[in-house]
Amino acid sequence: MEKKSPVIKNVVDTFRILDVLNENGEVGLAHLSQELEIPKTTIFRIIKTLEEINVVKQMPNSDYALDYRLSVYAKSAAKENQLVEIATPFMNQLRDSFLETVNLGILNDNQVVIMQTVEGEFYQLQTTLVPVSPLYCSGMGKLFLSQFDKESLAEYFVDLPKRTVNTIVDSNDFLKNVKKIKEQGYSVDEEEYEYGLSCYAVPIYAKDGSIICAISVSGPTSRLLHKGVDLLVKELKEKGLALQEELQRNMRK
Repeated sequence: MEKKSPVIKNVVDTFRILDVLNENGEVGLAHLSQELEIPKTTIFRIIKTLEEINVVKQMPNSDYALDYRLSVYAKSAAKENQLVEIATPFMNQLRDSFLETVNLGILNDNQVVIMQTVEGEFYQLQTTLVPVSPLYCSGMGKLFLSQFDKESLAEYFVDLPKRTVNTIVDSNDFLKNVKKIKEQGYSVDEEEYEYGLSCYAVPIYAKDGSIICAISVSGPTSRLLHKGVDLLVKELKEKGLALQEELQRNMRK
């Protein structure tokens, strides 16, 4: 039996249509159908759906053009690209100091999304890491969780799996950890995500006290201990503060 493709053809066709609109400005249904070799009825259904959600709009001459909805995503993407561009030099400095992997993460939909990674010395666990991490068992994630109120934490900590014996899966236990995080100014994943792997992370704050992003240094636990955790944390906090000041300056522009 032939394996069914997971690709949804109409989604692919939708982005092909958006590409043509982006390149040409205003385009009619007949032109889209001819250029993309998609039946006119299919083009019509897709266009009308996009028009309903303000992704495209019909012009007075009956052609179609991109509408305002896409500009929201464009601004978001530009902001994230700027964040990566500003953060990368600081991340490179950290990597060069300790030869360990440095990550930049943001909060999205109760997960940490890794926006940029600067790789250090190789270690086997690198092959198992993914660009999206849970909040409760990652260094950066615990920073974002530390800003949740008590009720939100209780809702979050429901039926969470223990990845290792060190993983915190109870909101009351995590609240004790929050106090420590705020006193220290950084968080630690002490083999809570993966045995043998530790991570140290610092928050990067906006002027209003919310966390814009976080940066972390991760590597094999034994290797980090050998290189000196106190020294690592000191430089991580220094680079984090410098990045924070740079981001806040750019936000005022």
